[in-house]
Amino acid sequence: MSALFLPAWLLFPLMVPALSWDPSVPFPSCLVEGISWDPSNVLDLVTVIESPESCQSECSSVADCVAFTWLSENSGLLAAHSCVLFSQTGEDLPFENVISGPRECSCYVTGECKSADGNIIEVVTDTTDVKECNNLCAAEAECVAFTFMGEEHPLANICFLFSSCLEFDEDCLECTTGVPACQTCNYEATIDGACAACGSKATTLSYAPAIPGLSSRMMLCDDPLDQTCERDLGTLCSTGFHLCSYLEFNVLNEKWDVSVPKNQSPAGEIYCRLNGGAGHFSLAHASNAPISLNLDQENNCAFGSSRPQCPTSYGCADKFLTALCCSDNPDCGNGVVEDPLEECDDGNTSDDDDCLSSCTWRVPNEHGSSEHC
Repeated sequence: MSALFLPAWLLFPLMVPALSWDPSVPFPSCLVEGISWDPSNVLDLVTVIESPESCQSECSSVADCVAFTWLSENSGLLAAHSCVLFSQTGEDLPFENVISGPRECSCYVTGECKSADGNIIEVVTDTTDVKECNNLCAAEAECVAFTFMGEEHPLANICFLFSSCLEFDEDCLECTTGVPACQTCNYEATIDGACAACGSKATTLSYAPAIPGLSSRMMLCDDPLDQTCERDLGTLCSTGFHLCSYLEFNVLNEKWDVSVPKNQSPAGEIYCRLNGGAGHFSLAHASNAPISLNLDQENNCAFGSSRPQCPTSYGCADKFLTALCCSDNPDCGNGVVEDPLEECDDGNTSDDDDCLSSCTWRVPNEHGSSEHC
């Protein structure tokens, strides 16, 4: 292997229009649910491991471990939170209540960083594979990203080390790009193949576990400065998320074994009250006990609020509330009421009519709800 300074005509292919890519953004988790491998390949068993990520760390610390399985619940003779280490994998086998993965996740994407403003630190020829290119980048203090050219590329087995990657071309299918140190978000924070988090001014307090058969997910978001008015609580949710309806909460909170203090009362969708005004669906209760997120809650408009369709003078008195944020339901707005997340669907995602964009009734008491709203 040797360093190489390429002539301008060879660098020209690197200078085509490109997309943006931020190497500092964590990669989604590579862990998967519901599969494991032949028990005859078990290398070791470690108990009382609190998360699949901790189980992966156990695997990476054992030389012969290539993969692991973490049990989220009791299964046969194995207790919940057991970590099973494998010396080899083979065929994927279906198992319930397990999360599995390799000893480490790779932070690679198909495509190439673009040459711009002298961002190429070094070009190394005769690089064996992407792993070696990764190691070269990790050994260079200024390297933030690398691109390895595969066997079918005209510049095969060349490794480019970059000080920045402000432009990215995903059309190079023989190019593999990555970062020197792999950062991945947790399994629970990986939603639809991407790392999900609350909005820019919010912190993520907790993620509800994924529900088998449903793509929708739920998280709890908080403004750590308590400066967000309750009418603006939806701004704590990130793009692609909205304040949860009571129906979404009751479906997606299964096994969400988390409690929050009353002074962080979770609230969701803003409903219009029958006699005027508006209020949030809320998990608040009369006692000072912590609020359990795995307990279903009947629809309510407990916390006074305001929305354009039913404005009030309320809406900025309870800045301590936390936001129940649900990912947008892709079926909402197709004109068909589909269980279990919808109670109405009028074929659009407008909030100006009787059925809100969360596919729940804007005025619950006009549609059979006996709860005070």
